[in-house]
Amino acid sequence: MVKITLKVLVFLCFLSTSVLAQKKIFESPKMKEVIPVHKTVAILPFQVTIKMKKLPKNTTPEDIVKQEKLEATNIQNSVYTFLLRKSKKYTVTFQDVSKTNALLAKAGITQENMATKTMDEIAKALEVDAVIGGSVVTDRPISEGGAVALAVLGLGFMKSNEAKTIMTIHNGADAELLWRYERTVSGSVGSSTDDLVEIMMRQIARNFPYEK
Repeated sequence: MVKITLKVLVFLCFLSTSVLAQKKIFESPKMKEVIPVHKTVAILPFQVTIKMKKLPKNTTPEDIVKQEKLEATNIQNSVYTFLLRKSKKYTVTFQDVSKTNALLAKAGITQENMATKTMDEIAKALEVDAVIGGSVVTDRPISEGGAVALAVLGLGFMKSNEAKTIMTIHNGADAELLWRYERTVSGSVGSSTDDLVEIMMRQIARNFPYEK
């Protein structure tokens, strides 16, 4: 039998959350000119896609759609919480997501029809200078729970899941894409939405335009 010491467990946990694909960053030529003017930024529900080769027992495609909608607002809340915790580091304030979602509902903007709206239309409805959005494509429900795979009894280390994450910033005045960050997290991305966002935002933070 293979002995699993605390050091080995910590190493495997670190390994499972640090296998990352190469990041891709786009910055508009206007970004450095426009970003300093921004004062208030809203965070939209993320677009979440769960791609599973085989549905779990007693799970329907409708269940997956419901899970995607739930994860969309879960990620929105987690990103807001992360940014709020470090608000002193940023040059802007972030609109409370409860206000964001209330204003979206008031304007008739839903997760289903958001793609039909331009970012300047959304920013106007939210009364903000810029809008943060994004997407996550994962091969399992994020909050389903994911244990770290351990090399026990010769079974070896197995990848538990993968999530392709994208975050964007659009200028509220003209809907121009100012910044786009893309990265794929492979291995264990944790057991909750907060875990995934923590990993995603730690990487994004190094390149986040609103950092002082």
